[in-house]
Amino acid sequence: VDASPDALAALTRRAAEAGVADRVRATQGDADALAGLVEPATVDLVLCHSVLEVVDEPEPVISALVTALRPGGAASVLVAGRAAAVFGRAMNGQLDAAAALAADPHGTTGRRDTLRRRYDAADASALLTAAGLAVEEIHGVRVLADLLPAAVADGQPAALVELERALAARPPYRDLAAQLHLFARRPA
Repeated sequence: VDASPDALAALTRRAAEAGVADRVRATQGDADALAGLVEPATVDLVLCHSVLEVVDEPEPVISALVTALRPGGAASVLVAGRAAAVFGRAMNGQLDAAAALAADPHGTTGRRDTLRRRYDAADASALLTAAGLAVEEIHGVRVLADLLPAAVADGQPAALVELERALAARPPYRDLAAQLHLFARRPA
């Protein structure tokens, strides 16, 4: 389920290329309408990437996601990380914006912010757990990559990838990531 026809067309094409088109159904719609678009307890895997930070209310989206999952089904949830936004702005000299992000309960800089909220690992995990999911893993995505000067990142790409992999699951480094990836499962 995606609001974008282009994303659904890409999904359909990739599923056909992978030989799994008969196992994939692309449906246009919004995340908060998922419960009305998918039969309850029929979905094996839900990818909820970069959604929770832009919807009006994340709780109904997660509730619909849980309802769609079959028992034992998995959810891959990717959210914007709060700490990375604070550090990134501070390192770029935007101290007022960094302070606003750090102080705001939703991790935003105010009305002009493009995101409605940002998460830390505990808040994102609590959101999923409250809806009935068991969080199995949390990883950081782009732990350092967004904080490094381009010359460093471009000059040592293999070393950067190796370091990112080493830090992705290790707090406190994981918690500095631009995005947090949570893998959760609906109990069987």
